[in-house]
Amino acid sequence: GSCVPAFETVGAGDVQIFAEGRVVEGRWERDDVADWFTITDLDGNPVPVPPGRPWIAFFPNGRQLTW
Repeated sequence: GSCVPAFETVGAGDVQIFAEGRVVEGRWERDDVADWFTITDLDGNPVPVPPGRPWIAFFPNGRQLTW
């Protein structure tokens, strides 16, 4: 079989959410692997994850994301 990377994402970092033809930039945070992610915009307001099947991609720190 193929190797599948496993991420135990605990801490905080930058996030870009692409939905409904727009981009929301903000921060993600999670204190424990058993917790849900908390996502906020750059002003600290909660950002809900759009309904459906979200696609999540992880990029190394310092990597520039362009679209």
